[in-house]
Amino acid sequence: MGADTAGKQEHEVATLRDALVVVDDWAQARLLGESQHAVRAGLFSDADHPHSMGEVISELAPARSDPQQLTLFDATGLALQDLAAAELAAHLAEERQAGRIIHLD
Repeated sequence: MGADTAGKQEHEVATLRDALVVVDDWAQARLLGESQHAVRAGLFSDADHPHSMGEVISELAPARSDPQQLTLFDATGLALQDLAAAELAAHLAEERQAGRIIHLD
């Protein structure tokens, strides 16, 4: 989903109500993500909120209940995820002898 800053909204709150919503990080999603509007509407709270992608992947939280269920990932972006992706890209480039190393002094 698209919201990544306070006040931004790309989906109706009803869409979040009717879907399985998964977040990258609840503390961030509740303030910056699409979930901020669901919090204001009383749909989500700190006590009752969407699970993280990590919880779903590790089976600590339920995934969707059937293949037809709408799933929305409220991804606000975490620097750690960006670093992990960059490390993987650098490793694959080195492994494939692709790209060029640039030293910044």
